[in-house]
Amino acid sequence: RPPPAPAPVPVPAPTTLGKVAILGDSLMRGWLANPGNSSQPIFAPGDRLRTLLQTSGLSLTFVGTENGMMQPGNWSVTATGGWKVNDIRSRVDAVGALQPNVVILSIGTNDLGTSIPSIGTQMTTCLDSLEAAVGKIPIYVCAPVQLSWFHGASYAILFNAIVSWCATGGPNRRFVNLNAIGMDVAGADGNGDGTHWSQAGANKVAAAIFSAITAVPA
Repeated sequence: RPPPAPAPVPVPAPTTLGKVAILGDSLMRGWLANPGNSSQPIFAPGDRLRTLLQTSGLSLTFVGTENGMMQPGNWSVTATGGWKVNDIRSRVDAVGALQPNVVILSIGTNDLGTSIPSIGTQMTTCLDSLEAAVGKIPIYVCAPVQLSWFHGASYAILFNAIVSWCATGGPNRRFVNLNAIGMDVAGADGNGDGTHWSQAGANKVAAAIFSAITAVPA
């Protein structure tokens, strides 16, 4: 009778994400001392995301072209207020030079106030360029929370372009639907200006990204 097969050796779960690059606009940068209105601080989700990941046993280091500018936390980030899709596209080589292991991208809010039929092509080009710059690492692409002042057709074009890109090309492309997490930007999840997040809203976004990162691959 043949000897029993050896028990499989369990593969330990990774304990580090390595270098994490967050890309975006003011929503991902944050600005607690908001110069536009000091009574409306802007909270970015990165600091809360870092806490969630570390609590789950994952270590990481934020890297970015803007050193120490993410708020809260004063972490590095590649995000500035007012940036649009093409602003990120122009910076992908600089992000690639940081040699990140994971990228989180949330961009498009500043593009969507008017009709912009080309926004889908712009986003796809941006994502292709980003992947070419950083390689086939996990890229988490966040669909923006739909806001009351968005041009509806433009938002749909952008959303569908993100979904399509993430659904093709490989398992490193990962979709995070921030429009499906029950954000009330006009209420408790917003800072009062109709666009930016309160601490509660940023924490919701952080939880959604955390869930995407820690989800068991299909």
